[in-house]
Amino acid sequence: MAELTKIDFIAAVKKSRVIDPDRLAQWLAAIDAKDAAELAAKMVRDQLLTKWQAKYIMSGRTRLDIGSYRLLDRMSRDELGDRFLAVHTQLGRKVNIQILPADLTKDKNRCESFIQKASATSQLDHPNLVHVYDIDQEGGRYFLVTEHVDGKSLEELPRDSISVSDVARIVADAVSATRYAHDHDVVHGDITPKDLLIDADHSLRIQHLAESTVRTSPKHPEINDFQAIAQIAQSILNEFSPTHELESLSAVIEKLTEGKD
Repeated sequence: MAELTKIDFIAAVKKSRVIDPDRLAQWLAAIDAKDAAELAAKMVRDQLLTKWQAKYIMSGRTRLDIGSYRLLDRMSRDELGDRFLAVHTQLGRKVNIQILPADLTKDKNRCESFIQKASATSQLDHPNLVHVYDIDQEGGRYFLVTEHVDGKSLEELPRDSISVSDVARIVADAVSATRYAHDHDVVHGDITPKDLLIDADHSLRIQHLAESTVRTSPKHPEINDFQAIAQIAQSILNEFSPTHELESLSAVIEKLTEGKD
């Protein structure tokens, strides 16, 4: 693909509707740039575009709105589809948007199962669950809108940053949230380290609850939610040197694998 010229880039920015036309005109009148790349860099510098938006538009694409939301950054891409940080264009609230795989709509049973679970999950309200706000479709693709939480999953966190007391708190939070979800007839069914998010306040939040029906090959389909939590916690504890405190916590975790809490 040929590089965009400055004129092409400005036209693409206008078409994307990311920047208010009057604000863009005023900004352009005061800015000098030798080419599209420099112009894009200055828009990022002045917070008119995010780095991802600038790169996206430089690639020749302009569609950054989906439903009532504007895409700000692509956070990940995996078997669940593309996951974006977005903002509601009217409310200004940041959210996460999961644009689900295109083949989801081709499988009627799988699609209906996902919609039912997403609907049930949207009714849940627990401090250790990532909230589901909405489910919709556009252009033949379903997208799920969830709460945006600043934090890292257990898959991303360095193990040496997690203490024994952290593990105890993670287990307590995860069990509380899971029990609440089960009481409301919602089962995750495929909890992995990437589903356990540690937020900025060091509290645990279970994410991807609605999307678990979309996963085509869960790692451990034979174990239930409590067993999965116990297995993840024990794998972290195995990296610590044995102590009485550690043995006591391991005993509590072991009870979870037996379906106790």
